[in-house]
Amino acid sequence: MQFDSYWLATAPAFSGARQTPPEGRYDVVVVGGGFTGLSAARTLARGGARVALIEAGRIIGEASGRNGGQCNTGVAQDYASLVEQLGRERAMSHYRHYAEAVASVRRVIAEEQIECDYRHHGKLSWRPSPSTTPSSCAVPKRLPGHRSGGRADPPRRDPPGG
Repeated sequence: MQFDSYWLATAPAFSGARQTPPEGRYDVVVVGGGFTGLSAARTLARGGARVALIEAGRIIGEASGRNGGQCNTGVAQDYASLVEQLGRERAMSHYRHYAEAVASVRRVIAEEQIECDYRHHGKLSWRPSPSTTPSSCAVPKRLPGHRSGGRADPPRRDPPGG
């Protein structure tokens, strides 16, 4: 039985790291080489900071490397429940931020010329059970991006050229 994710099992080893502690002076030290640490280090370095990233194990080797490889908007909770819990404005804000996160992944792939076989095909949503009515899962029709016949993703803004 294999316990590594497909991604970890098939990805080439990261060769851009040194095995010794960083030398010199840095503006920022980022601890952790997962998605969040790498994103923070990249953003800071692009802003002119001298950045050292420290990772005890494999880059993207822990939780970031065990994900299913999906990059989409939303959460497991349906939109109607999110509106009930947070209110319409906050629920929409969450979905806008999800869309921005997906767009940022696409931008980084393009900017860094990452060969990762990324494909943007949309997202499939379905009713969680036969007793769930389509209307309880549906995003209101007035939201951009609504598709009739069921739940749709809230507004999505693709990056320029995307």
